[in-house]
This record gives sequence, C-alpha cells and structure tokens, in this order.
Amino acid sequence: MAIATVTPEGLIEVPKDILERFHVQAGDQLDVDVEDDRAMRIRMKPRAISEIAGMLRPYIQRPLTLEEIDEGVAEAFRKGEL
Repeated sequence: MAIATVTPEGLIEVPKDILERFHVQAGDQLDVDVEDDRAMRIRMKPRAISEIAGMLRPYIQRPLTLEEIDEGVAEAFRKGEL
C-alpha cells in the first residue's frame, strides 16, 4: 500500500512510483469519489486515443496495425494500466 500526504494547502501528494505506473503527469485530471465515510476512490479520467497510442511507441519497432493497437489497448485495460 502506498501512502499519500495531504499538504497544508490541501493538495494530495501521490508517490512518484504510483504516478509513473499510471502515466499521470502534471495537469492531468483525476476523478475523486467518496465511497463511504472513510473511503475515497481516485480514478484516471479517460484519455484521448492519441495519448494512449503514444504510450505504446517506445515498445514498437514498426507501425502497428489497427488490430494490434486495439489488442494493446484492450490488454492495458484488462491489466488496469489505463
């Protein structure tokens, strides 16, 4: 479990390894839901397909087909990476 810290200004500081795992960058927006009196859920807002495709670029050596892109995106969703 990771520990986030609330700053005096009321901002939540999330550990860097968590931000990197989910590809969260400065300026990204997150959805925050209150689940009960003691729990919050923070979720990534959906990204544009152009951003998702750019995340795969370092792992490819040739242009991907549409089918390969669809498979890669579906796999990332299954793994909870998006």
